[in-house]
Amino acid sequence: MRRKVGLLHVPKAAGSSLSDALRRSALDNGLRIAPPAMDRTLFGPYADFDSLPPSTRHTIELDPTRLADADVVLGHYSLASLRHGRDDADIVCVLREPRARLLSLYAFWQSWTAEQHAAWDPYDASRRAVTEPLSDFLRHPALSAQVDNVAARFLLTGDSRVPSDRMIDPADHEALSAAALNQLAGLGHVDTVEAGSDGWRRISAWVDVELVVGNQNVTPPGQVIGADEFNDAATLIEQSTAIDQRLWLAVASAHDPQTSADQLRAQGAAAFDRQRAKVVR
Repeated sequence: MRRKVGLLHVPKAAGSSLSDALRRSALDNGLRIAPPAMDRTLFGPYADFDSLPPSTRHTIELDPTRLADADVVLGHYSLASLRHGRDDADIVCVLREPRARLLSLYAFWQSWTAEQHAAWDPYDASRRAVTEPLSDFLRHPALSAQVDNVAARFLLTGDSRVPSDRMIDPADHEALSAAALNQLAGLGHVDTVEAGSDGWRRISAWVDVELVVGNQNVTPPGQVIGADEFNDAATLIEQSTAIDQRLWLAVASAHDPQTSADQLRAQGAAAFDRQRAKVVR
């Protein structure tokens, strides 16, 4: 296995399954693994981390320079954090069709128990998925870092056009898409969840070890979004994923150049429709 690996893991994009496979392989090879955690990318303007329960606070790394000594870094870390101790060529990223990812996140948080929500108090992102309709959830300023073009945010930390406390201005979508694609182009390997076993085989080849990727942290089945609620949020869903849709399409096209962009968009739309059928009643 490659001695240096960093996984750029956007939530609800099969990263837990890939992390588990990479962790098992790293342990088998005696590599040093950073404790599974996340940086502050997803929290937007929230900064009161010391108010979180100790078990949760332990999973948030505010000093990513401490990742430098680890061979393998798995967790919700931005590209800027993963660069401590590794080159871009050491980093793998897997993207999921972003509209499907967004619906999965909302439904996933709705499935949480009272104890799971309480483990994050007073940070209330998960509770808002329960108490707010989808459109209000998507437009809430404090949640922008969790829902608005999250893959692009992970790639472009620090860019002044990517505000932490509100959605990205649509006027900046095209330029930020180009900037994010430029970052993806330098990574060691980028793939899509929708590629399935072909994608896992490519990642196995990249890390030079056969990975057995299962299904971890899967959103439980349940139609938790009303049809009218979904329709009210349709425009916001598109805006919240506009950049990430371009990233997903570019990666899918790179691995399947014989398929037209229109056909790949249709495949992405089909993935979105499958997720919608699971969560919209």
